[in-house]
Amino acid sequence: MFEFVVCNRQVCEAVCCLAHGATASSWKRGKNAAVNDLDRVPKKMRKQKNAPYYIEEKSLLGSERAAQTEKWCEDFIKLHGCQMPDSPLVYLDDIPIVDMCSQCAIDLEDIIKPLTCRQFRRIWAKKFAKWCRKRARKPFGTCTVCAGYKSRLAANARNKEEIARLKQEFVEHLTMQKIERGIYYKHRAKGMKGEAMSIIIDGMDQSKLTLPHFKLTPKDVSGFLETKITGVLVHGKVFDCYISEPQVKHDSNLNLTCLHRTLVTLLNSYAPGTLPRVFYLQVDGGSENKNQWMISYLSLLIELGIFDKIKMCFLPVGHTHEDIDQAFSRIATYLNKHDALSYDEIVECITKSISHDTKKPNVINVGQSFDFKTWLNSRLPNMESWTDNLCYRFSKGHDVT
Repeated sequence: MFEFVVCNRQVCEAVCCLAHGATASSWKRGKNAAVNDLDRVPKKMRKQKNAPYYIEEKSLLGSERAAQTEKWCEDFIKLHGCQMPDSPLVYLDDIPIVDMCSQCAIDLEDIIKPLTCRQFRRIWAKKFAKWCRKRARKPFGTCTVCAGYKSRLAANARNKEEIARLKQEFVEHLTMQKIERGIYYKHRAKGMKGEAMSIIIDGMDQSKLTLPHFKLTPKDVSGFLETKITGVLVHGKVFDCYISEPQVKHDSNLNLTCLHRTLVTLLNSYAPGTLPRVFYLQVDGGSENKNQWMISYLSLLIELGIFDKIKMCFLPVGHTHEDIDQAFSRIATYLNKHDALSYDEIVECITKSISHDTKKPNVINVGQSFDFKTWLNSRLPNMESWTDNLCYRFSKGHDVT
């Protein structure tokens, strides 16, 4: 039995509880602590609302359902994502997270109980959101083959056998382009070490190079002059930016002129006997690069004894974004923040856009291009069915067998 005393006077339990300002539940816990001889009154245990749901969600990240969902997300990114050449980021089309969750549920419904959209969002935010970005428009073109596979995968979402076959073919296509990209990285590394000469050529988007150039693009640009930048990046050496004036035709003559001028400058910079004997050239598959005049020019370099071996390589169409595009993006970013009302001002902007020594633009004006087509016409090779290849090798006495 308990005795309740207030100011040395015995009172009832209700008056004692009121005098000490205790609630009914705390008073009850105090009595239980006295009966059990505890040192202190235990705190009230709060009840969690819908506790089973939250407990399940909190422990979800280590469950089999989470592991299967993470594997599905990894495969989805591998099929639909595009790796940036200058950073670890991967870009996806701007697919709503709800649609991704629905597709995941369809693919995994025979294996596990699909996660709710909220649970799917938690896994995506924790594991993938930091390095996998979604954009309405990716900063580069889309491969036609990839676009076709994505469309067919979406159209056959309920057909398990067809999905498996399409995914296998899609993975083979992506593996092929990754192998080609790996070969380019290998060539680039040799160029950086001085074991070979490695060059990549590409052109910058002309829509960003109109004159006059304004930070805020006006609606009517019909009367503006169009210029073009042809970039020649020599790995570990220089980055030549050839700005061609509007009257210069953008064809193979222009690309050969830019390549020739850079090569002549490089050859003169080497001491006798120190020039690398191997030359790697990386270009896209445009008609200004993959043509008989380019083939003839590179074979001429072998005949003159300038190089012992030349490899001209092409990345698959839609997978050609590389380190030279990173340099172009820096130029475009700088131009987006500065006006250039004259030709001299746009040259100044390009020069200031990159501060890195090996990629600092060396701006060269091209008022006219050499007529390589006429000069090489007499020695054009007779070739058939050669345009689908991704690599061409030039050397003397090479045994093709």
